[in-house]
Amino acid sequence: MKSFKNPFRFTSLLRPMIYLFLFSLIYGFGTLKLMDLPSPYNDISRCLLLSVFGLGLYFVSTLIWGKKRQTLTPKRAGEVWSLCLLLAVVTTWVISPLSLQGGNLGLLLLGAVLGTVCLLFALPTLILFFRAIYNGIDSLSDQIKFVRLAWRGKFWYILDLWLMLFVLMYAWDNFMGGPLFSAGTFDAPSIFTTLMYLKEPTIYFEMILLFSQSAPGTWELTMLGILEAVLMVFLECNIIAWIGQAGQQMWNEYHYNKPIEKNSPSLPRQKH
Repeated sequence: MKSFKNPFRFTSLLRPMIYLFLFSLIYGFGTLKLMDLPSPYNDISRCLLLSVFGLGLYFVSTLIWGKKRQTLTPKRAGEVWSLCLLLAVVTTWVISPLSLQGGNLGLLLLGAVLGTVCLLFALPTLILFFRAIYNGIDSLSDQIKFVRLAWRGKFWYILDLWLMLFVLMYAWDNFMGGPLFSAGTFDAPSIFTTLMYLKEPTIYFEMILLFSQSAPGTWELTMLGILEAVLMVFLECNIIAWIGQAGQQMWNEYHYNKPIEKNSPSLPRQKH
């Protein structure tokens, strides 16, 4: 009889969980402060803040995957920052405006398609690029190849991991009436924009709002927000670990001239 193996890690991920919590909390407070800035300074500042937060997320990812030499060099930090800035710019000036085109059916359909694609693939793809940079893959074409091989071989596995986190986040947020609350609609561009700027990579914007309230029952709501925060940090750190390992497995199979099996469920154990 096989012994049960817990697929989740907690104690070994405690340090990156603490860092992710702190980075996200700082990012959440920064986002609140930027709300008072006039446009376009608001958008520009948000893009810069989100790209800097991406550096923190990359640092957390390197702790999850195991320390290696040269993972935090200025060159690699610059690649991460540029990648996160590009995603922030696309979110701000391409995806977000498409959620406001109520009178244009064509733009609404385009927004629905692009918003849904971003919801499904943007964040897992970002983690895969982080893994490629972490591995020391310097060429952009090779980094793209790393990501492509990962999606090709582990498409449903990676998508399932992300959707597990997103569905839990979205359901909880609708229950609490938080920033992702859709009021019976599913506006993909708006949800993705909110996810990037207020909820993702973690969920502290809601908790900050709860801390700032003084109405009866605030303490209970705050405790629920803290529990949600701990759960989401725990899940996200594990998902970063699994997505990184999935990409690494496909890259190894490609270089060892082994066939890449689509959606192979097995993952190699990482040695740290």
